[in-house]
Amino acid sequence: MEKTNVKWPVHRRVISTGARLLARPLTSASDPMSGFFGIHKKYVPSYFPNNLTVQFTQASDLNPHGFKIALDLLLKSPLPIDGITEVPFSFGTRKEGESKLTGKVMLRYLQQLGELYWWKYAGLILSFLLVFVISLLVIGIQLYIHWDHVRLLRSIKQ
Repeated sequence: MEKTNVKWPVHRRVISTGARLLARPLTSASDPMSGFFGIHKKYVPSYFPNNLTVQFTQASDLNPHGFKIALDLLLKSPLPIDGITEVPFSFGTRKEGESKLTGKVMLRYLQQLGELYWWKYAGLILSFLLVFVISLLVIGIQLYIHWDHVRLLRSIKQ
C-alpha cells in the first residue's frame, strides 16, 4: 500500500504508525484505523427500522461503543482470511476543522485494543498464565524441599 500520510506532521505520522502496529497482530489489514471502509453485506446487518437497531447476524460480540468499528468488524465478522481487499486512497492535509484525535481518544483506542486482544487471545493468555503460576509453584516447592542445599551453596560462595 502506498504511503498516504506523507504530508502529515511528524507527530501525527508517529501516532498513526504506532496505532497501526498495535493492531497488526489482530488483523492483516494494513490500516484498520481507517474510518472509510466497506464490508460485504452478507457479513453485516439485518436492519430493523421499527427501533432503529442494527443487529449483526454473523458477527459476534461487537462493541457498539468501540472507537474503531472497522477493527471490530475485521476481527469478529466471519470474513474469510483472504477476504480483505485494500484500495489505496489518500486524504490531503486538513484545511478546515480540527482533528478528533485527542488524548482521550487515544486512551479509548488502547482500551478497545485491550478488549480485542483479550477477545482473540484469552485462551492463550490464560494458558501462559496457568503455566507461569504452576512453574512458580514448582520452583517454590523445590526451594522449600532443598532449602538446606541452597543455604549451603550460599555459605560456600561467601
